[in-house]
Amino acid sequence: MKESSPAYAKINISLDIVSKMENGYHNLKTIMQSVSLCDEITVKLEKGEGITVKTELPYVPSDERNIAVKAAKEFYSFTEIKGYKTDITINKKNTCMCRSWWWQHRCSMCDSPAGQGIHNGA
Repeated sequence: MKESSPAYAKINISLDIVSKMENGYHNLKTIMQSVSLCDEITVKLEKGEGITVKTELPYVPSDERNIAVKAAKEFYSFTEIKGYKTDITINKKNTCMCRSWWWQHRCSMCDSPAGQGIHNGA
């Protein structure tokens, strides 16, 4: 089975961190506005095991750091569904050119790609 769907963007007009949860995520108080920009997400299921993510952009992680992998794992854990190999393809339709430039430059403090959040710049 293979399904594709748009993943619409949003703009955070206001975003406040209210508290930190035990799982490391944060409770937020936010005002958001949806916009018509979107990426396309395709999910392919077949018998088997494992979750993979593919994208054409080098700065989008395709491993356990990707939120699509985390969401799929949580879904399978919550529903207790087993026996499916899940391939997720993220087609980034609206890539900002400044982000592409940002990725190509290295942090002078740790030689990691700029924007990776490795340290706070202190």
